[in-house]
Parts: sequence; C-alpha cells; structure tokens
Amino acid sequence: MFYGFNMATLHTLNKAEYPAAVERDWRCAVKPGDTILLIEEAVLRLLNPEAINQLSGANLTARQADLQAYGLQPPSVCDDTAWVELCVSHDKLINW
Repeated sequence: MFYGFNMATLHTLNKAEYPAAVERDWRCAVKPGDTILLIEEAVLRLLNPEAINQLSGANLTARQADLQAYGLQPPSVCDDTAWVELCVSHDKLINW
C-alpha cells in the first residue's frame, strides 16, 4: 500500500503519556489531514477512546508489531513497510 505524497505531517508518538506541556504541544501541532502513528507503548492510548476522538481530522494508525505485543486491535494497522511509506509520503515528520 503506497500512500502517495502528502503535504501533511506525520506525528510519531511512542509514549502512553507525556508531561502536560508535551501533550499540549503535540496536540496543538496536529492539523486536519495529518497522520498520527502510535508506536511502542503509545498504542496504549487506544484504550482511552475519548482522548483519541479529540483528534478529529487527523488520520490515526498504529504499528502492528506493538499492537500485537500489547494484545490490542486498532482502527488501522501499520506494518513496518507501511511505516516507511508513511515517512516518505509526508512532507514533514515529527517524533514526539
């Protein structure tokens, strides 16, 4: 699956929770059309649907291997090949 070039930003989250200032900053940085990729323990954010629903307009996906490690099923799954495709298809990449 190739996503095509996208002028939006790919935001990669790897923590289940950040300090309040970082949470505020990354949430303010996400714009409609951006993609949020949950990796590592950030996949645990899927257990709080209310927080996820606040990200309207952003595309949400999670790394398949990390989901399997935590026994979770997401709305969208991203394997390692798709992760690379997301990285090259977005104009910017921000790792939080």
